[in-house]
Amino acid sequence: MVLTRTAEFSDLAACTTLALDAYRRERAANPVLPAVQPEDLAEPLTRVLQQGLGWLALEGGAAVGFLAFLPPFDGAFGNCRGVFSPVHASAFGGSDPERTLTALLTEATAALPAQGVTSLAISRYAHEETTLRGLALNGYGIRCCDLMRMTTPIPSPAPRFAVRRMLPGQEAEAARLSNALAAHMESAPVMMPKARVTAQQMAADRESIAYFACDGDRVFALLTLESSGETFVDDLPGTMHIGKTYCEPAFRGSGAMDALMAAALRDLAQQGVARLGVDCETLNPPAYRYWRKHFSPFTYSAVRRLDERLLV
Repeated sequence: MVLTRTAEFSDLAACTTLALDAYRRERAANPVLPAVQPEDLAEPLTRVLQQGLGWLALEGGAAVGFLAFLPPFDGAFGNCRGVFSPVHASAFGGSDPERTLTALLTEATAALPAQGVTSLAISRYAHEETTLRGLALNGYGIRCCDLMRMTTPIPSPAPRFAVRRMLPGQEAEAARLSNALAAHMESAPVMMPKARVTAQQMAADRESIAYFACDGDRVFALLTLESSGETFVDDLPGTMHIGKTYCEPAFRGSGAMDALMAAALRDLAQQGVARLGVDCETLNPPAYRYWRKHFSPFTYSAVRRLDERLLV
């Protein structure tokens, strides 16, 4: 029988062990992922458990699962208040992992509406088939994916255009392509509002590295690199993350994105960076198809929207 109770900060060691076991199972199925130590998970888990939005599952007196969320925020996939459980903030084991999952989800969905929450998002490892099935049966739909690869070279066609790093004074081109990406994300099938940026904002961003693909003087594609991503894995040493990518429609299928990727991977490998991560909306089919060609999925995030009439 699975029993549940509120997770306390004193449960950190048990939760860290459960989270580490879950990660090591994913790494066994997905060797591109780096090795992690308990301390790599203990720090991000501490931040989550300190929020007081977590539950622990016990079977025979032993901890077999847990589920915790970051603080509620507004504008969660709509005009609603939502919460997110990052991939390190849950694990579901015991004699019946699906029952453990359901018991913890029940606790969360009973408690969170009192804080105005009607959107729950949970990230889990890509090879946890039982968990992903259990989420679907509990009303959750997948919409996001995190992927990773080594910085080994990829085949790239003979150059038909130039690929170069963005230079000072070219921030307007980067902003133009970034805003075209925002417009794409707002169209079907993604339908996800995105903020626009200015050249001044691009110039002020000292953390990102931007690459352009150019046809003569025309800049038509963009790829940016960032030092952190959506998961604790992206923040480990020796890892970089792809931020924004966009190619104008007239140049799609030309090999431009492969050329940008090849240049970024070459530079990262020369700098001693071992891995490159990326995240995308699974409901953005062109992006999801492209990234799966070169990267290995290691998480999927699923979302459930509760009926707002419960809050009335």
